[in-house]
Amino acid sequence: MKKKQLTPEQFQQLLIATANLPFIRQQRQPTSYLSDVLETVLNFQMQEPVVVKALQYFEHNVQHEHDIHTHEQLQDALNIYPDTEDGNKAAAQFFWGNNHWTRIELLRRFLPFLASIGVTDQTSLHAWARQADFERDFKGKVKGMGIAVFHWLLLRCGVSTIKPDVWVINFGQRVLGKRIPEDRLVTAFNDIAPLIGETLETLDVTIWYHEKMNMATADVPALRLVWWQMLASELARPQAGPGQESTGRTTWVVALDDKERLRYDAAGLTLTPESLWLRCEPVQAVHVRLAQAVWYEGMALTLTVTADQALTAECFEWARPQMTTKGWQVSNTSAFSGTLAVEDSLLIPPTTLVSELQDWASEVAAMAADAIDGLHNILQGCEIGHTAKKACAALPGFLVMAADAKLRHGKASDDDHLNAEGQGKPAVSQQIDLVIDMVECLTWMGDTIQAHLDRGADGPPTSETP
Repeated sequence: MKKKQLTPEQFQQLLIATANLPFIRQQRQPTSYLSDVLETVLNFQMQEPVVVKALQYFEHNVQHEHDIHTHEQLQDALNIYPDTEDGNKAAAQFFWGNNHWTRIELLRRFLPFLASIGVTDQTSLHAWARQADFERDFKGKVKGMGIAVFHWLLLRCGVSTIKPDVWVINFGQRVLGKRIPEDRLVTAFNDIAPLIGETLETLDVTIWYHEKMNMATADVPALRLVWWQMLASELARPQAGPGQESTGRTTWVVALDDKERLRYDAAGLTLTPESLWLRCEPVQAVHVRLAQAVWYEGMALTLTVTADQALTAECFEWARPQMTTKGWQVSNTSAFSGTLAVEDSLLIPPTTLVSELQDWASEVAAMAADAIDGLHNILQGCEIGHTAKKACAALPGFLVMAADAKLRHGKASDDDHLNAEGQGKPAVSQQIDLVIDMVECLTWMGDTIQAHLDRGADGPPTSETP
């Protein structure tokens, strides 16, 4: 009789390695009978995007249009095509929009097998799966389908198991130093799961991602902790704030997330300005986050700025094209938020030196500071314009004209100008018609109006240009 158990020493090694995995606990979504059947013949030793695309093609372009919803209807549609290479290629194009004709051959074998054991719908499939045994019920019954396909089908039917595919086999081989037979791995993981308090489904999906992404050799979580600490230190240094070169510097309070979360989870740090960073009606507070995605999604780094209120519709429409040009993805539904991609991945290989981590952290800190300042300038420019517009409306004889105002890094158009004429009161009678940067223009307008208000109605506003 074939031995199905590991030695005690092997089991101990596999237990420790499994317990140290960054577990993924996902809820499996309900599936239909036909999707389970088609995924069984497609989803092994094939790239996941190809499988997803094929299944979506069937669902969106074939199933409803050709009324294929039952086992019998699928079999009848398949029987239209001759069982030859050309016929199977034509069938693959019809069902999946691709040329994977050998998977059509599998489907031709799998459908009759299911019918022979009384499985023709989801209820009978799940009933069979709950009591199925590979050696007794599946081995050698469908040519081209082995133990990994069997356990993958059981998993999708809600049975607690693990599929011994190439990734599970690679995990066992990496940990134990030699290839372990599939049935022994299944037995071992059945024993390990309750010892570490995890389900077999969790072990299955975790090992799949962990080995597929080569996490054991391509990433060192400890170095990620070091990198985040360096980044936090860089960002905690006083940064030059917009318009504060002569009056002071903006200082950010940096709050780093729990260290354990920085190893694999979606985590990062929060930046809070020590003083009011943004005066943009009606916004009163802004939340700034630098965070990584969870490890199995690649750990991309993003910068997110979230306000406690939505911007005014006028301000958002004015600022949005400028922000999107700079790479921000923005939303203003219930509150303003902007997200900017910073790094594709924070996975750190073991060969990375501490000096390289420091250089990288400094670069990211500078990039984040520049991005935050750029966003600040855009939003402040919007608020200055809004304030100037309201103030101008309250001042008799002061008219703002911007027939073709476009705020950008280039120059304002020749039509952009200010016209101030006195009407019964001392006022500036000089028309300013300069091609200038619009942000500077609006800043000057705001300062001019504020100075006028501070002196009272009897004093003329200043005519100094920026």
